[in-house]
This record gives sequence, structure tokens and C-alpha cells, in this order.
Amino acid sequence: MVKFKRLTEEERREQIQTAAKKVFLKKGFQKTTMEDIIAESGMSKGGVYNYYKNTSDILHDLMIAGTKYRFQIMAKDFSNQQLSGQEILVEAMIDKMLDYNEYKAIYAILLQEMKYDEKLRQLYERLKQESMDMFFDFLQENGLHWSEKLVYGEAIIALINSMILGVELLPVREIFQQNREMFRLMLRSLLQGGMEDKSE
Repeated sequence: MVKFKRLTEEERREQIQTAAKKVFLKKGFQKTTMEDIIAESGMSKGGVYNYYKNTSDILHDLMIAGTKYRFQIMAKDFSNQQLSGQEILVEAMIDKMLDYNEYKAIYAILLQEMKYDEKLRQLYERLKQESMDMFFDFLQENGLHWSEKLVYGEAIIALINSMILGVELLPVREIFQQNREMFRLMLRSLLQGGMEDKSE
């Protein structure tokens, strides 16, 4: 008799999140129901509700997973140490704006739909704060300090969000990829004086 391995709680959550990603990308967030995700996951209704009570909670965990995914990429770049800490952050910001991954595509859906949904707006603000806390922790772990003198923090977030929306909605990804230096100059200027590298 074949014995099936019992999935861990983390693996079950990932199974639900994977199903939710597919549905969110197909239908958007507001039109997605828990029933849609349950059907896509292949799990029972009770099984899914044991981990998530609503689609907002799933979206939250997906976005946090996307943030962790981005930090994993940055951590590899920091270990390389061929670029300064600030240059690594600049390249990471450009990649966040211009590359493609499913997490970012879903984030773009959140940015679009929160205009019409106050609960999504609140979720966005919560995610922004949690992501910034994770970002500061990541910088400290890698010998960097984000100075209070950086007055353009909100502007950088707004710029990145605007670029993500533009790249996801318009056929401009390739054009922008060919002009990465323009974004390097812009972001270096915004970061100037706000980042101290203490790794040396």
C-alpha cells in the first residue's frame, strides 16, 4: 500500500497560495472568491478554511512571500560584494520595477483595485509598513543603515509603485530595460546622503 506523506502546515499554506496566485492573475482580486481558490487548490473547503478565513489573508501572505523572495535575491548580491551596498539597492529597485514575476503581477492588481476598495487600501498600508520593517532589518543584517536624512522615502515608494503599474499595464518593459542607466541616475540621486555603508 502506498503511503502518502502528510503535508506540513507551511506546505498546505503554500498549496493554497499557489492556487490563489493562479486565480488572482486570471480574475483579479475583487472577483475572486474563496470557492474559486478552494476549487483550484484541490483541497476540501474545511481544509482551506483551517488556514485562511478570507481572500485578503491569502493576499497578505502572498505579498509577504514576494517581499521575502526579493530579499533572497538581494542577499545573494550582497554576498558577492562586487558592488557597494547602495549600488546593490539601486539595482534591486530597478529589478523590482522592470522584471517579471507572479508576485509583482499580483501586487500590480492590488495597486489598481485598492482605489475602489477601502479594505484593500488598509491592507496595502499594512503591507507597506511590514515590508519597510523587513527592509530595515535586512539592511542592518547586511551592514547598512538607512539615515533619517533620507527625505525621499515616500517618493521612492511612489516611484516604484508607479513604474510597476506602468510596466504591467503598458508595453514598455523592454524600452525601460534598455534604458536602465536612466533609472540608476534617478535612484542614486534619491538615495544620496540617506544610506551609510558600515560593512567596511
